[in-house]
This record gives sequence, structure tokens and C-alpha cells, in this order.
Amino acid sequence: MREITSRANPVIKHIARLGREPSYRREHGLMLCEGETMLKEALNAGITPRHVVSASEPDMPLPYGAEVIIAPKDVIKSVTTLDNPPRLLFTAPMPRPRFQKLTPGAYIIMDRIQDPGNVGSIIRTARALGISGVIMTTGCADVANPKALRAAMGAVFSQRLIFGEPRGILASLGGCKCYAAEVRPGAVPLSEVTLKNCAVVIGNEGTGISDAWRNIDTVEIPIEFESLGVASAAAIIMWEMSKCMDSGAS
Repeated sequence: MREITSRANPVIKHIARLGREPSYRREHGLMLCEGETMLKEALNAGITPRHVVSASEPDMPLPYGAEVIIAPKDVIKSVTTLDNPPRLLFTAPMPRPRFQKLTPGAYIIMDRIQDPGNVGSIIRTARALGISGVIMTTGCADVANPKALRAAMGAVFSQRLIFGEPRGILASLGGCKCYAAEVRPGAVPLSEVTLKNCAVVIGNEGTGISDAWRNIDTVEIPIEFESLGVASAAAIIMWEMSKCMDSGAS
């Protein structure tokens, strides 16, 4: 454990850059996480933080290899991406998911979801409902973006995350049926589909699903309003998936 009192300290500047610069995060394979709740989630998932920066000595046991830095509030404020600085923040390895053949289960596919808050919210809901995996295509917001991490509330440490492209995903679904969620002619109401051993694609906030998914069956959520936000739509779909899982789906 050591004390740092200057915002110009190289370690502090390094940690601050992790929160601001995606390319710097990728270069170092680290991300900036904020708050005690997120730290507890990381520790519960077996993650060893690289640095823990705190206004006082953390009141939770930390694994060997985590460097504890005691810093005043003004130093923490220079690092955090929040308006009101948390009591502590930490750095942790970035998720490095790769695509793999999918076993039977329930999957949500994010197709070019660009808002970090939506990405984080969908991951958090997936973790809460026991979804088998969250699949992201190129064009999705960075899961290590601080806004995405806050929205996920630590779920990135324990939720299975997978990166892939539409063609590879479709080829690797195995026994899973794939649907696209979109309001268009021929779409089947969600309530009329059994979401057992399946994957459902949620499209971009502005343009919907990409053409790569156009040949798969489509489901829709009947509503009396123009549209739902992607995070809300994903939550409804995953809730329906979870009910199938509870009734015996894998």
C-alpha cells in the first residue's frame, strides 16, 4: 500500500487515461472501474484488480497482486469519470471474449448497439435473468467504456460475453433457433414464439438490424406506442427467455 498526493503522478495519469481513451485501454488491456459495488462484483468473480485507489484503506480483503493506493479526494476526482467522485476506483483486466460454438441455451445478440449505457444495461439484465450469453457484433459500444461499466453494475465480470460476426454466429448456433427482433411485415408476436434454446438479435438504435440478419425469422413486441428503446426491448425478450428456461429449457 502506498500514498499518492499528486494528480501529476504517472500512475494516476495512467489510470485517468484508461477512463478516457479507448485505444489506451486496448493497448494496456485494462479498464477503469468505479465504486465499491463494482469492486465487490469483480472480487466475487475472481478478478484481481491491478490498482485500487481509495480515500482510505479498503474495508474488504483484496487478493495478492492488487496494488492499493491511498489518495485524497482531489486526486480521485482527477481520475473519475463521475461528477461526484466515488470513495474508491480500481483498474481491472478488460474482458477478452472470443467467439465459440454455442451450446443450447438462451442468447441475446447485440447488433451494432452504439450507446454504452444500452450495452451495459443489456449485460446487467442478462446476468440478472440467467441468460447463457451476450453476443456482440462489430460496431457495438466498448464494454470497457466507463458508462457501459456503470450501467452493467459489475455484470461484465460474471456474464458470459461473446464477440462475433453475423455469418459466424449463424453458423455456430448449433441447436439454437435464431430470431431477429424487429417490427416489420410478417413478424410474429413474441408471445406466440417459444424462446427455448434460441438467440434473438436486437438491432442498432437508429437503423435496426443489419442486412446480414434479413433471412431469419422475425419476432416483434406488440405495443401501443411507436417503439421501445433497445434496452427495454431486450429486457422484455430476455424475461420471456427466462420463463422458458424456468420451465425446463437449457
